[in-house]
Amino acid sequence: VLQRLLWDLGASVAVAGRTWVRQLRNSHDYLADFIAEADVYEKSEAMMKFLAEWVPTSGTLPARLEEVYIELYRRGFVEEDEVYHVQRWIEALIYLGYRWPRVASSATGDSR
Repeated sequence: VLQRLLWDLGASVAVAGRTWVRQLRNSHDYLADFIAEADVYEKSEAMMKFLAEWVPTSGTLPARLEEVYIELYRRGFVEEDEVYHVQRWIEALIYLGYRWPRVASSATGDSR
């Protein structure tokens, strides 16, 4: 989702090696983890396709963020509570006076 919205700002994501983060893992059941995350593995390709093809109708970044999460919910990629939390996060940032970056590209995301 972040990468898709960054296209609209004329930006992209940089990925660094895992040496930047040291994870201290607790013991866990790998099979149970896989079962709990199976939905992610099954839907990720379709979600990436949707995001690559998504054409926003909103003209601002916070509106596009909300819009894309609503569309992800409608397609079964995220749960309703995720949309709710994104909306509350947007509201909190607006309340705090956060200055959202201006959308730099066309609605079609041509800056990709």
